[in-house]
Amino acid sequence: MAIANSLPLWAECIAIFDTPALQKAGSNPDDIFFRGLAYRTMWDIYWGVQRNQLSFNFNNRGDFDRPTDWHISQLKVFNQVNDLMINREILPDEKGVVYRADSHQVLWAFQNFDFKLPANSSVLNVNTGEKVQTRLLQAVKYHVYHVKPNSR
Repeated sequence: MAIANSLPLWAECIAIFDTPALQKAGSNPDDIFFRGLAYRTMWDIYWGVQRNQLSFNFNNRGDFDRPTDWHISQLKVFNQVNDLMINREILPDEKGVVYRADSHQVLWAFQNFDFKLPANSSVLNVNTGEKVQTRLLQAVKYHVYHVKPNSR
């Protein structure tokens, strides 16, 4: 899967999310789904009228084509931070991606790591709704964080 290895290049593109093909290529489909959203790749999703359900494939070949609750939750997270995903920086060793817009940051974590923040930073874990104030964020894999400075 060429797209799996070059997701940063496919921003604002619509791509097919094919679980069996990703697995055959040796990729983790959930990892690719999350990274794709982080890089602003839009996944093709169809509404199956006959089955009354969503599918990653127009023909819905099986359960693997159905978005899981996790996929849906990640799409909702993306919708919450989309407007702040402006100036992108891919972090060293591709630990994650951070976007900056005005004084806000959006961090997509591809692995667990510590992320240094400006002093007095307020952080919202968009996945869980948990709010913390910290200078060193312990980012968790597959979580998205909205960072903004505290107003004085």
